Amino acid sequence: PDLSNCHTPMGCPTLPGSPGMKIYIDPFTYEDPNEAVREFAKEIDVSTVKIEEVIGA
Repeated sequence: PDLSNCHTPMGCPTLPGSPGMKIYIDPFTYEDPNEAVREFAKEIDVSTVKIEEVIGA
C-alpha cells in the first residue's frame, strides 16, 4: 500500500482484512482540518454508507 501520505511517526495502522486502509488520520498534521476529513473520507467504501436518518432537515 502507498504510505506516502501517512503522517504518524509509527506508520499507518491498518485493520485486519482491509489492506492499506487507514483507521486514523491526525488532523493536527494538516494546515486545513477539512483536508484531513477529505483524506479520511477517501478511505470509506461508498457501498458501506447508509443514511438512516436526517437530523435538522
